[in-house]
Amino acid sequence: MTTRTRAKRTVPVEPVGSRMQSLAKARRLNSRNADKHWLYQNSVQNPQVEVPFIDRVFANEFGRKPSLLREDFCGTALLCSWWVKARPDNRAVGVDLDGPTLAWGRANNLAPLGAKADRITLIQDDVRAVRAPKADVLMASNFSWWGFKTRDDLGGYLRNCRASLRP
Repeated sequence: MTTRTRAKRTVPVEPVGSRMQSLAKARRLNSRNADKHWLYQNSVQNPQVEVPFIDRVFANEFGRKPSLLREDFCGTALLCSWWVKARPDNRAVGVDLDGPTLAWGRANNLAPLGAKADRITLIQDDVRAVRAPKADVLMASNFSWWGFKTRDDLGGYLRNCRASLRP
């Protein structure tokens, strides 16, 4: 796993998956003991459906499967982790502003991958400032891009997306 960051913040993070699953199974999960990132991943994200969808749509358009995925606003990098698990030649780049959320993702989603995590690069930066490496596919899901409130901001982001894709 490669990490590129401009703002250096070290936040110790412990994996929470097994604890959250045990609490949920015992029906004891509540607002006092729940982990917000675990809840988000389990209620909003669905990478086991998204990865095959990306492959299918890309292959229909370009006649091959994509190998390099960029996940903008990646947060915990869950999609990145599922992407590299899908095929041995897949690589992923995740971009997000929030250092503690990226740290949570490293501990909970990337660390369990072992050596596969070496094929994921997490970048802590503004998605509009990152153009390399050029990706086959760029994902910005769950409406994070709605944070761009002006036409110019959204247009700038979309132009950067296009410039960040392989020809």
